Order: sequence, then C-alpha cells, then structure tokens
Amino acid sequence: MLHTLSYSVFPAVLRMSLYGAAAVAAVLLARLLLRRAPKVFSYVLWLVVLFRLLCPVTVQAPFSLWGAVEQPAEETAVRLIPAEGRAWLAGTTHDAADGDTAMDTVPAPAEETRRLTAREWTALVWLAGAAVMAGYGVVSLLRLRRRLIGAVWYEENVYITHRVPTPFVLGLVRPRIFLPASLTEEERPYILLHERYHIKRWDHVVKLLYFTALCIHWFDPFVWWAAALSRTDAELACDAAAVQSLGEAERAAYGRTLLRMTCHTHARLLSAATTMSGRGGQLRARIHALAKPVKPALPALLTAVLIAVFAAGCTMTGSVAQDTPASETEPQEVLVSARVEEAEPSDKQLKALLDDAGGSVLSDSEKAAFD
Repeated sequence: MLHTLSYSVFPAVLRMSLYGAAAVAAVLLARLLLRRAPKVFSYVLWLVVLFRLLCPVTVQAPFSLWGAVEQPAEETAVRLIPAEGRAWLAGTTHDAADGDTAMDTVPAPAEETRRLTAREWTALVWLAGAAVMAGYGVVSLLRLRRRLIGAVWYEENVYITHRVPTPFVLGLVRPRIFLPASLTEEERPYILLHERYHIKRWDHVVKLLYFTALCIHWFDPFVWWAAALSRTDAELACDAAAVQSLGEAERAAYGRTLLRMTCHTHARLLSAATTMSGRGGQLRARIHALAKPVKPALPALLTAVLIAVFAAGCTMTGSVAQDTPASETEPQEVLVSARVEEAEPSDKQLKALLDDAGGSVLSDSEKAAFD
C-alpha cells in the first residue's frame, strides 16, 4: 500500500495541483478582464478549477500545451550484473554428474527492516496533512450541529436560533437555512432571498467540494487562494441576484442589512456551511458591487467562455500516449530481477565473479576447460 501511495497516488495529486495552479492563473486573468461584468461569470470559471483539482483523468489529445513540455522517461539499460546478481551467482551450485545447475537465491531483506525512501516519507506527510484537514472539518461540523440543537422552525426549510451570529445554509441532500434570532422582521426577507439563491445555485455542494480539494491539496497555496476567491464571487453573485429580484428601490435597505450581518463576523474558509459573513476586502467588494451595479454584456460572456475553453484545453488534456517504457509500468524490484536474469556478462566478468565466489562451484578440470 505504501508503494502505491508513493509511486501512484501522490504523483497524481502533484500533477493535479500543477494543472490546477495553471487553471487558477487563467481564472485570475479572467477576473481582471471581467471586473466590470457580473460576478456570476467569474464564479462559473472557478468551477473549471474545482474540476481540475478533483479529477485525476487527463483527456488525450493530438496536441497539448502540457504535453509539449512533458519529457518521456528514458529506460536505462542494465548491462552489468548488480550486487543482487553477484550474490545469486555466488550461491549457485553445479552438479557435474548431470550438468544441471541448481540456484539458491539469496533471500531479500525483510520488509520490516527496510528504510523508507524520501518519496515515501513525503507521501506519508501529505497523507497525514490530508487526514488532519479532514478531521478538522468533521469536528467543526459536529460542533456546529451541536450548537444548532434547539433551533426553532420558522417556515419550510428555515430555522431560527440564538446560538449563531450569521445566517448560513447547512446540509447536502436537504439543505436548511439557519437564521440568527437577532434579525428583525424587515431584514429576514432580504437574508432569506440571498440564502435561497445559494441553494438554487448549489453553492452548498460547491463549498463542500472545495473543502475536499483543500484536504487533498492542503500544501498548495493556489488552492487556498482559489477557494477564498470562489467564495467571494459566490457571495457577490447572490447579492446581485437578490437585488435584481428585489428591485432598485430595495438596494439601499439590502445593503444596510448586509453591513450589519457581515461587519461583525468572520467567514471561516474551512466551514462546511455557506455563511453570509466576511470582513476587509470581501466586504468592501460586496458594498462596491451594490453601489455600482453592472449589467450583463455579451462581450463579457464571450470572454468568460473563451477563457474557460482555454483553461480546460491547457489543464485537462495531455499528449497522445506513446509506448510506455517498462521502467514506468513495472516496479523497480521486478525490473532488477528481470534484468539480472537477462544480463549476459562477458567471459572476463564471469571469471572475476567466480574468483570472488571462491571458485568452489567448478572442478579443476572444468576450470581448465573454461580458461
């Protein structure tokens, strides 16, 4: 299992992180080009990044940007018998009566005494970090659910509790909206509309998938950056949809509610719930978007589509598979064994090996004949 983790699973994770970083760079460029466009376009682009971070499959294409820079591994031929081969030859006995050769293979060292390689240690560190992240998420979810005990039903899938400071959506299959008891009757319709847009756009599922990506790629700062910005764009997109549904007359009242709900709470990136909170740059961006509304434009939509296609083409395709050398498909232990059997030493090499072994495997007449 450790061999599979070190030579198959962890390299695949590194490859996904590398491709994901390229996709993040493409989306960041798109956000600059689409800064005056509705944030729903940028939010959709973050889904391309999420897919690249979670999907280990690469589609084979005749040409790929990444395939152009990938260098196939070259197989190194083994022409000399390694230490394992010399030990095997030293343990060979010859039966002069019938000419058969009996081989006593030197046993390999026990697995328990083998030292871990640097690659195996790195894979174990990655696995430990992923386990810590997942454990933190599970513990946080359990603590949140315990705080929600005693929440009072309000309507449909909406509950009110005095033990949370900010509204949020919780749940995967049957998402529920939890509102703080501090909300006034005038503020509740605004908040409910915002949270229902989160559910309508499946943001609670996307949030969980991004948390999964963080658990897998916890060592990659680009993934943390993508998770934070995607959350900001999701909030901005829901704000725009809510204001459009409410009408321009309600824009100021919605903005005041947003300020009161978000300025005193801090959004936790590792939370499994979609929370209506935030500080600093995120809050300024949301207020700025409410103060200066933008209208959907066809050029912005076309730009977003082109960047999404470019990002997908660069990060989700690989060059057409070539003949894979045996060194990439077989474990090193198998290769050593096979090449020891296939090695054809010269007469001088064989004589030197026999001398090192003491020459006890041949009789005097056989030695003379060999010489």
